[in-house]
Amino acid sequence: MLCLELFQGFMADAYQGSLESLNKKLADSKESQKLLTQLQRYLFLERRHLLRCVKHLYGFWQDPSHPDRVRMWEGFRLWEGLNG
Repeated sequence: MLCLELFQGFMADAYQGSLESLNKKLADSKESQKLLTQLQRYLFLERRHLLRCVKHLYGFWQDPSHPDRVRMWEGFRLWEGLNG
């Protein structure tokens, strides 16, 4: 399911072509390879962004004086529920 969601995100955010042009690219091996490279870069950037967010949350959620501590704790609990 996660792979499908990431691919849908790539199609919505990063791919700038029509469905017809996608089909043409998939039929051509050279264009298909370029498309896979674009997809790989998109997935890498998405993962890096997620890790930066988690790093930020992890660094501040235990600070009792942080104004968003409760929201961060709720985010961790939600994330744990999705991955548990």
